[in-house]
Amino acid sequence: ALKPILRHTLTREQRKKIIRSLMFLKPKYDALGILDKARLVADGSMQDRSLYPDSSSPTSMTQSLFLLLALAVMENLEAAVIDIGGAYLNAKMSGEEVLMELSPQLATYLAEVSPEVKPFIDERGKLVVRLDRALYGCVQSGKLWFEELANFLKERGFSPNAVDQCVWTGKLGGEDCTLIIYVDDILAFSKNKPTLQKLIDELRIKFIDVKAQITKDFSYLGMRIQLKPNKAIIGMDAYI
Repeated sequence: ALKPILRHTLTREQRKKIIRSLMFLKPKYDALGILDKARLVADGSMQDRSLYPDSSSPTSMTQSLFLLLALAVMENLEAAVIDIGGAYLNAKMSGEEVLMELSPQLATYLAEVSPEVKPFIDERGKLVVRLDRALYGCVQSGKLWFEELANFLKERGFSPNAVDQCVWTGKLGGEDCTLIIYVDDILAFSKNKPTLQKLIDELRIKFIDVKAQITKDFSYLGMRIQLKPNKAIIGMDAYI
């Protein structure tokens, strides 16, 4: 995802476009408590937004989630909660070249993991890299990732809902399957577990880091959801 570049080989215009990197640290809430989260991100505020007039990426509506949960209870559907780790990195950068500078600390850490980058570190200890993959923080990354996931689903015969384009329906192994997507968190429903397992297996072949569980008691978008006979129980205990 990061291709090191010698600073002195860059043109003056390229140097003007170099953006910062940031290490993003925050407590992440889930249904069971708090987990620390660290992520390397690009400082997208330094990008020229006029170059990306259409960079928005859709997210699912809460109403869609509640409707699908109601249908899952009424039809006694199985559910799978799927998380694609480092999702944006699955999408290739396109269009304008994006150059990013790593701080001396980050450059040192990267050199420890990948010694081949050491010759590219400049006299100030900094490292300039070209982003070959979408990175969190870049203006266009969210859209690139959604397009990557949408293309994957279309290739498998899924189609988006006319009202909410983050709800997709299709068939796997002859069985109906419905998904609701919120960036890299996917909730899937079907009548039987093998259909959901087939979806999970295909996602794992395509994408980098897929965590999934077929269950009727799960966490999704900070909510604890339990699918029971004739009812769905939704709580946010940890948030409260």
